[in-house]
Amino acid sequence: MRRTTVIAAASAVLLAATAANAQRRPPGRTPPAQGAQNAQAQDMSLREAREAIQSSDVERIVDGLEAIVTYPSAEVVQLVVELIRRGNSDRVTDTAIETLGQLARPEAIDELSTLLRHRRVAARAEAVESLAKIQDPRVRGLIESALHDSAPEVRAAAAVALGTIGNRQSVTLLFRAFERGVPEAAAAIGRIGSADDAVSGDAAHDSEDPRRTSRRQTLSMWITHASISVLLSGFEQFLNRRDVPSAVKIKIIERLEQRAASAAVRDFLQRWVNARPASARNAPEVTRANLAIRQIQGGSR
Repeated sequence: MRRTTVIAAASAVLLAATAANAQRRPPGRTPPAQGAQNAQAQDMSLREAREAIQSSDVERIVDGLEAIVTYPSAEVVQLVVELIRRGNSDRVTDTAIETLGQLARPEAIDELSTLLRHRRVAARAEAVESLAKIQDPRVRGLIESALHDSAPEVRAAAAVALGTIGNRQSVTLLFRAFERGVPEAAAAIGRIGSADDAVSGDAAHDSEDPRRTSRRQTLSMWITHASISVLLSGFEQFLNRRDVPSAVKIKIIERLEQRAASAAVRDFLQRWVNARPASARNAPEVTRANLAIRQIQGGSR
């Protein structure tokens, strides 16, 4: 009798704890059943993952794709490529394209280059992102070609990817993309461009119309010709880089103060100053930013 009472009490405590955990679980958390499925996918052997991918059940295929990334090889790439070519739901196709990026094998490049012409925008954008994860000299040219895609989502993905892979040879194309309305190109230029791509030593140069100049474009040229909020995403990248000299950062701040004095610029500079580590609070560019903040506060428009 006593044993039965103890078991009943223990069961009640367990049920109460389970209910409390369910109540505390925030929206979006993986349910226990789904979590078990994910753990099962992670524990799959290569043979089991292959069998799952070759099945006709969507959930099994997705689980197999999640597991197969831990076995990167040319053979596995071919398995995923065959899955894509077999024809599947959009979910399976997109997951398979993402898997090719996670495998990061050069053997996937041919298929991903073909997928850049997929009928669906999401698939083309995913192909761009997957290409960017593969280290191979062919990748940059393929991603640059996506800057001409008809869909803004794909052009945006291409600009972000070019900023990620970090090749300065893409800067000229990124400026052209920015001129054609790809705002993400500004941040990409800020990530991979040289100091001369940010600002010229000649203020008159930076005052020219970038769409009509015969000289090298700078991001500063666009200050009065493009959205300042978009441009700030590029300037922030330049200002945060350790390989950009203080003198260049000071010129960027001066151009912003002289040609775009506004609450948006003031707030941007204030956030940037506040984010500096204590060791950089006395840096020349931080001192110049603080001066610009005071000047804009005194006469902002």
